[in-house]
Amino acid sequence: MPDLPERNIWTGPGGTYIGCTHRGCQKKANPTIQDHDCCGRCGQGRLDLAHAITHYEGPGAFFHRYWEVVLKPGVCGTCGMASNAH
Repeated sequence: MPDLPERNIWTGPGGTYIGCTHRGCQKKANPTIQDHDCCGRCGQGRLDLAHAITHYEGPGAFFHRYWEVVLKPGVCGTCGMASNAH
């Protein structure tokens, strides 16, 4: 992920997360949109998400976010690969 100096780190009830900086939006930024902070709701965010889905090359057979499960720490519950593969 590119280093974005304009990133805002917000503290929510569940810990820290990256907030969207699009026109004062305070929603959680979508980690699959990497070229700017965005929650995916604006037009640019939808285009970026569509591009990511179209050009997806793995891991797994379909576009997804890394999701760690309790019984397999460090392994994605969706595709079975390690977190660094995402």
